[in-house]
Amino acid sequence: MNDEVSQQREPADVDWTNIDWDHMKGNPVTLIWDDENPGALCRKATLPLKNNKNSKNSKNSIEFREPIWPIWVPQPDSDTTIADFETHWNDASTQARSTAKWIATVLGAALAALIGTAPLAGFRDQDIPWYAYLSGGVGLVLIIVTLALIINVLVPQVTGFGDLTSSSGSGAFAELKGKAKESTGALLPIGITTLDELAGRNRLEDYTLNKLANEIADDNQDHTEKARHETLIAAQKGRAQWLSYLTQTITQWTVIASYRDVKNRADRALSLGLFTGAIRTAGIVLAFLMPTPKAPAVSLATYQIVNNDTAALTARSAIGDKCEAFKGVVVGHDSQNNLTILAQPSGSCKSAYFIIPGKDLVEIAGD
Repeated sequence: MNDEVSQQREPADVDWTNIDWDHMKGNPVTLIWDDENPGALCRKATLPLKNNKNSKNSKNSIEFREPIWPIWVPQPDSDTTIADFETHWNDASTQARSTAKWIATVLGAALAALIGTAPLAGFRDQDIPWYAYLSGGVGLVLIIVTLALIINVLVPQVTGFGDLTSSSGSGAFAELKGKAKESTGALLPIGITTLDELAGRNRLEDYTLNKLANEIADDNQDHTEKARHETLIAAQKGRAQWLSYLTQTITQWTVIASYRDVKNRADRALSLGLFTGAIRTAGIVLAFLMPTPKAPAVSLATYQIVNNDTAALTARSAIGDKCEAFKGVVVGHDSQNNLTILAQPSGSCKSAYFIIPGKDLVEIAGD
């Protein structure tokens, strides 16, 4: 690319989050030799940018130059380093998932104790108000929410390094990115300052190795180019080791991110599970307490008022002077056989509530 659309930068000044890897055309790496030092090799990288394509005055790409050979690559202590690392963090993830198992155990025990002692069969003889259904329904919904939280922890989730580099703003992965940036040289390879740069340089090494392979294949290997050919071979081996080291670092960060994801979901399940568990239990208990016994079924009888004493005349006045016989029910009586009557409206008879001596009331055959 020409100077009108590219800008020169030092490697440390590159914004690796703004590199448009998806629209890369060809190999962005160019190998540069030092004529005064045939044993040294540099590369120039020309990388397209994401956010500057719509501005006439901005640059479409960024260029930087850096040495690629000689290089020193840290060597692991043993071949089992990655395996031991993964085992350690997998054990930590298993411990985090055990939280969800305990929540499930407590939930099952609580529901078994609650439902096992509830008089469910007796509900058929009770009136259940609508708000009892609402309370019980809320409790059941919260049980489903709790189970969903538990399953979200127990079922393994796929976490990739892309989840780390694509996260921004807030969240667990963004927090990991911040810790990596704060601990340059301790948690990241020397010279790499962010996880985005780690991912970008991993891709750049692929392009570099491809370029080196092409250069080696095109080299005529004559006597005058022997030193250059040996440098290409050594650079290819060294950059391959460096790529392996970067890939190992990416694997380690992916394992840590996977654990952190499980830990966050376990913490969320624990906190929300306790909150929903309290409301859930209260709602179900209230639903069990709200039903009331049904009123006994009452059959109406047909009565007629007899005699003409004061109580009888008062009762006739209450149900209507033209009422010869009325339908009603005896709702109470006292020791003196005074009956409390609830008369129902029918025909010329009115609804009434009155007390009458038993001798003034007779039951007759109704229709």
